[in-house]
Amino acid sequence: MKRPRDETVSFFPLATPLTGRFLLYGNICLDCAFKVPSYPKEDSAQRATGYSKKLGGNSANSCTVLAQLLGRGRVSTLSIIPDRGNPDAAFAVSTLEGYGVDTSQLQEIPGAGLPTSFVLLSEDSGARTIISHRSGLKEMDPSHLAQVLRANDFCWCHLECRQLGVADMAQLSRELRPKAVLSVEIEKPSMDLQAVLPMLSRCDVVFFSSDYIKAHAPTAGEADGDDWQKHSALRCLQTWAAACNAQAALWICAWGSLGAFAYDTAAKQSFFQAAEKARAVETVAAGDTFIAAAIYALASGASASEALRCACAVAGQKVAQEGLQDLALAVPKDMPWKA
Repeated sequence: MKRPRDETVSFFPLATPLTGRFLLYGNICLDCAFKVPSYPKEDSAQRATGYSKKLGGNSANSCTVLAQLLGRGRVSTLSIIPDRGNPDAAFAVSTLEGYGVDTSQLQEIPGAGLPTSFVLLSEDSGARTIISHRSGLKEMDPSHLAQVLRANDFCWCHLECRQLGVADMAQLSRELRPKAVLSVEIEKPSMDLQAVLPMLSRCDVVFFSSDYIKAHAPTAGEADGDDWQKHSALRCLQTWAAACNAQAALWICAWGSLGAFAYDTAAKQSFFQAAEKARAVETVAAGDTFIAAAIYALASGASASEALRCACAVAGQKVAQEGLQDLALAVPKDMPWKA
């Protein structure tokens, strides 16, 4: 479906900040995190220095951060969970609602468990290792999204590309809410590039993980040098955007401690923002935080460069602390909408 917009003009900055509701689709899971002095060797034993049970999953994390930035009641999470009587599901729902996230759009499937992740947090490097299990819970069906979109009005729809059915969700979003901003996250390297490219041509914003680009561009990260305009991330964004004829869109890739890149497909203009320098305390959910902060900035009227600066600042604070609390304080005070 053709977007009802001038595809020859940059989509951002928006002429008017968005004041409606935001819908974020993706995974909700239980994170069981163990803090260890260093990553354990195979067939060894060591005592953890800390343990926590936290809400996890891309959608849950991004919703938690975005609700802090936008305010309570403006962010709805869309995912699939066991029935709310399940103790883990009840924990997830209460945690999200505690941050002001609307959970009324969740699809509930009795008889399954909540997906669970085992997380190892290495104190010496700040790195995290994640092992996940779906606990018998299927992925959400696109038909549930259709029901939600027909019954509700949203100004922004964001989709985590977890399975190829997300392409159908993107099409439904365009058909049922054509005026809403549509963004998608491509994170998992297992997603086939040629399969997702047609979907990306429908999107206003695309977020790529550095892991995805490294997996699909064999030389990514090699000999990039000091010239950010020649970085492999930008080369991939430019090449892939041209391959799917993406128009009037903003393609973004966060690159860890280096910073983040963006490519405006209408203006054919590239952007880079260096990361905030901080000691890594906990990197879990840093990417989800970056995406939430970028959505917040763009919805508030930010340009591409302003959005990158805001997202890097908030994600940098996330890396420097445990948990997702109080991240609104990290938004740069000189952002235009803060004046």
